[in-house]
Amino acid sequence: MDHQESNRLASVVMRAGLILLESGAEIYRVEETMNRICRSFPGVSQPEAFVIRTGVMFSFHADDRIITRVVRVQHYDTDLAKVDEINTLSRRADRMSLEQMEKALDRIDRQKGYPWQVISLAGGICALGFGLMDGAGPADLAA
Repeated sequence: MDHQESNRLASVVMRAGLILLESGAEIYRVEETMNRICRSFPGVSQPEAFVIRTGVMFSFHADDRIITRVVRVQHYDTDLAKVDEINTLSRRADRMSLEQMEKALDRIDRQKGYPWQVISLAGGICALGFGLMDGAGPADLAA
């Protein structure tokens, strides 16, 4: 793996980790997925991901070099569809090229979540359901 490919791989791995973390994935899942993607490419060894809620640190050995990246996370959301898609992508990484991985991450990153109206409606329905289970009266349910 040449120097340019190593840098592209580092970018792909970091991007996957960031999308996962920004989409609400558990920290252990982000680390595991980043390591899995990295190990799927030949010429790479000793991948190490260290993830905290506000940042991602990652390094791996490629030939005679150590490639390291550190990124601060600034945006948080919950989009479990993105988490699922990146986990699926990481399980197929051994059958994909770096270019295919980049295109797949572009597609996943561009996906939009549900509009706020749908989220508000779903939240209201859930609250109504819990109110009914809790024995709330009509005035309580209306509120």
